[in-house]
Amino acid sequence: MNKILFGDCRTLMAQMIQEGLKAQTCVTSPPYFGLRDYGVDGQLGLESTVDEYVQNMVEVFRLVRELLHEDGTLWLNLGDSYAGSGRGITRTGLNDGKNPKTKGLILPKQNAAQSNLKPKDLIGIPWKVAFALQADGWYLRQDIIWHKPNPMPESITDRCTKAHEYIFLFSKSRRYYFDHVAIKEPVAESSIKRLSQNLDDQQGSDRVVNKHNGPMKAVYSRSSRDSFKRSNSKRA
Repeated sequence: MNKILFGDCRTLMAQMIQEGLKAQTCVTSPPYFGLRDYGVDGQLGLESTVDEYVQNMVEVFRLVRELLHEDGTLWLNLGDSYAGSGRGITRTGLNDGKNPKTKGLILPKQNAAQSNLKPKDLIGIPWKVAFALQADGWYLRQDIIWHKPNPMPESITDRCTKAHEYIFLFSKSRRYYFDHVAIKEPVAESSIKRLSQNLDDQQGSDRVVNKHNGPMKAVYSRSSRDSFKRSNSKRA
């Protein structure tokens, strides 16, 4: 039965683990560092330093890993933040996440200094978290660029407007459930023709020394490594 649970994810996941529940995948986008104040004590995203935020993310996803089946995956969306100058803050000492001038700033100023960041530095939060999770035992399988054709306007004049975020694919184990067939896109007829021709017949190409290239098999062969345990599915 589908059920929506409300509460601190750390508390809820601990309860689910105690009940012996398991999940196949987790798709999530936790609070970004320094972006929003949800008015709750101890909330994620309002830590004093970058290191504290990263450590909290590691602890959250340890619980996620425990909840997942051995062949489970994690899809994590994280946006980046900038070290702030201390200007443009709200009464809470943080930006409100709505003003383009302060969106994504880490405030106040001394918090950036504690993390050895200069005002205006791009912090690199997504990769800091990704590498920390990798070091904690997750398999970091892929970084995916979420391109935004219509991004939030920014009133900055000394850099480009941010128009992308990262989505990371992690797995709990080396072999995991991944239905690549479900996300395949049809190949254009012209691509099939191009990939099927003998390399020697392609105009403008020469055979590499000591290489004997037969017909390209990109469209004829499939990997034999991915049929594993579960029927009607693929594992990487």
